[in-house]
Amino acid sequence: MNKIHRLIFLFMASSMILFLYCRKTDSAKEITEQNPESEILILNKLQWSENPAVDEMARFIAAMPLPENSRLSKLISNPEYIKYSKNINESWEKYDKNHLAVIRTWQEKEIDKNCGQNLFYPFSGPDIVHAATLFPDVRSFHLFALESPGEFPMPDIKNTSEEITNLKKILSVVGPVLQRPFWRTNDMKVQIGSGKYVGITSVTLFFLSRMNYKVLDAFPVSADENGNLVKLGIEKAATSNAVAIFYKKPSEDKVRALLYFQGDISDGGILKTPGVKKYIRSLNHFSTMLKSASYLLHLSSFDDTRNLILGKSKCLLTDSSGVPFHYINNTNWNLKFYGEYKAPVSLFSIRFQPDLVLATKNNPVKLPFGYGYIFGADKSHLILAQRNPAYPYFEPDYDESDTIGENTIWESPRVIRTRTYSKKDSVFPDLKY
Repeated sequence: MNKIHRLIFLFMASSMILFLYCRKTDSAKEITEQNPESEILILNKLQWSENPAVDEMARFIAAMPLPENSRLSKLISNPEYIKYSKNINESWEKYDKNHLAVIRTWQEKEIDKNCGQNLFYPFSGPDIVHAATLFPDVRSFHLFALESPGEFPMPDIKNTSEEITNLKKILSVVGPVLQRPFWRTNDMKVQIGSGKYVGITSVTLFFLSRMNYKVLDAFPVSADENGNLVKLGIEKAATSNAVAIFYKKPSEDKVRALLYFQGDISDGGILKTPGVKKYIRSLNHFSTMLKSASYLLHLSSFDDTRNLILGKSKCLLTDSSGVPFHYINNTNWNLKFYGEYKAPVSLFSIRFQPDLVLATKNNPVKLPFGYGYIFGADKSHLILAQRNPAYPYFEPDYDESDTIGENTIWESPRVIRTRTYSKKDSVFPDLKY
């Protein structure tokens, strides 16, 4: 009888395991069927129409040639604008040759075109320039950061001198990033929004135009309580927390879209904007890009965003400041390493990751361009993680709490629920400190 009981128990246990596995698989499949990638393209969620004045505005900001008989002719003939244009053109030529051209060559060889048409880029600031260069086949870019989109910088042709003075302030924002591949958070707090031409919208238009895109339309948007995108009038730009921009290459018919949301996407912060929360969580089968992300995804207060990325990303491009390495250092992800990680910058010393040191130690594959906080050719590091086809997509369990969840830190007794690395940890016997 005992033997029969054991057999019955084993049969029931096996059945339960099979049921749970199938349930998980069905759940992942349900995400795929109900939310195909085409449904989350911004292009399919908002009505837009070509507006030549928007492209003209972008070209004026970026010191690009304007159409004949442009209404802005008076502005671009101003001596101060001519100096501004010369400065921008010389700086951009060097930046494109020494940085973007290198990225384009690398991208063609290394990033799989199967990474999809949607990109999720949290903590981005106005960094469409790296996103669009690294993922040129993406149709919809979703950028999230703390800075305001700002007003729509429609040039005032009546006050030429004042307008050029205001325009030149954009140099304080775009100038530094032409020297290093990231924006400093503290600088952004001071600079972004401090003038007509230094909002996220203006800076984004600057980069799109410099990359030879034709801007088709742009307008402020919001997310309603159900997470649906709502087009707003231009007059709402100064108070809106989001902007949508539609653009394309002049030689192509393929239209692309960029959606920038201002907001706190920490577990607790995003609860204050329920529409944005629902919109983000509606995304599926996207790729994720992380760069100079302040190690926020190492914190329990951002574990909902971290789990969203792990649950729904096709591809993940990150440096050490993004998703902690131990979350992707498994068979669920196919990993490629570029460059050698040695340590974080001193400001983030407690985010040291010994397992990433070992994984990239003596890595012969160098990263030929600067990326993240430690920049410079052959000095930066990068991880490209592609989802194993056998690893199903899943909807995370969101704790919606800044205090619940796992932190990734190095030798800190202050956090109770944590993944802690230690100098004495025998898992890393070969590591020298």
